[in-house]
Amino acid sequence: MTKKQRTPQQVRRREAVAEWAAISRAIREEQPDCAALMTDAFMDEEQAKRWMNCTWRTTEAHHVLPRARGGPHERWNALGLCHNCHQFIHSHPLLAQGAGWLAKVGASCPLP
Repeated sequence: MTKKQRTPQQVRRREAVAEWAAISRAIREEQPDCAALMTDAFMDEEQAKRWMNCTWRTTEAHHVLPRARGGPHERWNALGLCHNCHQFIHSHPLLAQGAGWLAKVGASCPLP
């Protein structure tokens, strides 16, 4: 039995996933603490306790400029976050934009 040939699109997708996985590993090594804790927060301490529930350790890489808006799988577009903060950013985009964790609406892919 022969292996099924992958389409060029499937090959590109696999390569992109592998590339982002490598960036994610590098970020976890370079930046073990969640980036949300390392920025000047726009909230007071009570707000942070209420919504962040940060685990303090980087577990995921986040695209500051989302892939859907042309953001590349590149280190300069990646932010290391814990899972809870990553979920918060995608659930509260306006607050995340204010903190610099998510590119503002209308932003396109800048040159690094």
